[in-house]
Amino acid sequence: RALPRAAGLAGLSRRPALCALRVAAARAPVGANGLALRTGSFARASPQLRTLRTSSVALATQQFKLADIGEGITEVTLTELKVKEGDMIKEMDLVCAVESDKASVELTSPYTGKVVKVFHQANDVVKVGSPLIEVDVGGAGDSKP
Repeated sequence: RALPRAAGLAGLSRRPALCALRVAAARAPVGANGLALRTGSFARASPQLRTLRTSSVALATQQFKLADIGEGITEVTLTELKVKEGDMIKEMDLVCAVESDKASVELTSPYTGKVVKVFHQANDVVKVGSPLIEVDVGGAGDSKP
């Protein structure tokens, strides 16, 4: 059966598929908020659109965190700090020495750049996972000779 023609919808009744959708939408159950409820094949959740956001600013500084040095150690004593704020460091440069009741370890930098912040001083007790230093790595990779 044809739907009555409305202004601007002159050709709508000639398209049976669109008419069927319009009639189905008119018969759809309505929720408390007045919006149509999804039923039948349209009841499936719509796939979520995910986007990848990148920012050079967010990656300009990196925190070097105290990694788990093994054997269930949860905290160490920072015995020696080899860098200070403003120092330029390269990957694999010595950053600090730490000591626990089981081991003594020297830690090297995973980043190349300028030390922006030092979070601890010598003889501080540092928990595993807490940051040791913050390194500005912005543009450091571009300036290789």
